[in-house]
Amino acid sequence: MSRPVGSIEYIGRDKDGLQVWRVQTAVGAQGKGGRASATVHGSRRDAEIAAHELRSELLGRPSNIVTMTLDEYFYTRFIPRLERLERTRATITSYRKTYELHIQPHHGEMMLTSIDDLMIRRLVASSSSGRNTLRTYRAIMNAAYDERAIPHPINFNRIQYSRPKPSRPQPWSRTEIHAALDALRGEEIVELALCLGICGLRKEEILAITPGSIGVLRKEGGIGTDEYLYLRIDSAFTDEDGIKVTKTPDSVREVVVPPFVAPRLRDLVDQTVPSVRMVRSGACLITYPYGWKTKKEARYVDRLFEGTLSDAERDARSRGCVHYKIEAFDEGRMLVRSYAGIRQELVRDIKEEPFVGTLEQARSHAIADWRRRRLLPLSGDRLTKTWKRVLERRGLRYIPISMLRHTSESLMAESGVSAALIAKAHGHATFTTDLKHYIDLDSTRLVGAADLVTEAMGRAQEDGLFKIHDYMTAAGEDAGQP
Repeated sequence: MSRPVGSIEYIGRDKDGLQVWRVQTAVGAQGKGGRASATVHGSRRDAEIAAHELRSELLGRPSNIVTMTLDEYFYTRFIPRLERLERTRATITSYRKTYELHIQPHHGEMMLTSIDDLMIRRLVASSSSGRNTLRTYRAIMNAAYDERAIPHPINFNRIQYSRPKPSRPQPWSRTEIHAALDALRGEEIVELALCLGICGLRKEEILAITPGSIGVLRKEGGIGTDEYLYLRIDSAFTDEDGIKVTKTPDSVREVVVPPFVAPRLRDLVDQTVPSVRMVRSGACLITYPYGWKTKKEARYVDRLFEGTLSDAERDARSRGCVHYKIEAFDEGRMLVRSYAGIRQELVRDIKEEPFVGTLEQARSHAIADWRRRRLLPLSGDRLTKTWKRVLERRGLRYIPISMLRHTSESLMAESGVSAALIAKAHGHATFTTDLKHYIDLDSTRLVGAADLVTEAMGRAQEDGLFKIHDYMTAAGEDAGQP
């Protein structure tokens, strides 16, 4: 909410369970032009609309869409319009942040009908986030024209954002992928993100994967059984919306896990399987290795010092050490241990749940619950920060998690996979998207892809059908369980 409009304070809930807000607004210097307040029962959106209506009354303007300021239109018309169109919370939050940071301070109090393309062009050119400013302003003014809040549409074709996009890092090469797989052993969070990202998943899809999303494809052959893991992609996770079902039909797909990462992914998934033990007759305890928690440890730096005790203390203070300990272990030699801050690490969070019933019932309940839980129960921001910190600590070239998807598509194109299959595996309607935004190829890779296609054409095709198995069912068969 803009500062000139007033303040909105949450009071509590009424007897019907509705939120109660106290809305106050004023006009003029220090409120000399008038003050007004109201109590609103409803959502924060209702409170924002009430605040703008109060301000319109104080200014003597009718609450009419044609006489609105940009602020009033944005909060009372544009945001509710997005909600009616069922836009995600992430989309609405993005519009609000851009508006409040880059548009509202300059144009918020201007009448909607007085805004023209020249003013927008100047604002976009001076904005530190010009591309987002243009995108948000375009959405607002196009919606205003649709609702007849402005008499003529703004010609956004004449408003260009000329700054080039910052160059994005190149995706990992095959050598870097193998190096990352070796270096990241033991880093469960980053390992899971790497294995799933190499399959071509977006970050939001990686965060939404559950054990129930994983299946096994098996085909009986003459020599043995061919087996592949596959992922069912039908949802995504964002910090604002949580789990949401994928709306775009092309994004709903099944992805086969590349065999060179499938064993690693199996091991990581198996580590999350809950264990069940009988405590006493009719009572069991289920242990879930679910999620991660932050573990804080003090970090110390040890240094050898030769001299007297007073010299060691003086030296420690000169180095800026506030907390330190000195231990003499030889004549004239001592160990100075100084405090160097807190080390924060994510460790497995083990949760226990009691269950009343037989051991078999407890196992069925635990597996059913486990299949619904996310493999990476983290926020997107936390995953990004963990990914970056671990890559730097392991000496790997940093690329964003989203670049793993680019890497996947480039590798598939390099290996000679058809354009249609690449687009289908990554949830794109056409191959144009892949070629324009994701795939990085050079002439050497193109020649190699052509050689692979030639080699593939010379191989005889094998007959046989794959059978789909549930992940836990297949694991039980491998272990010899009925």
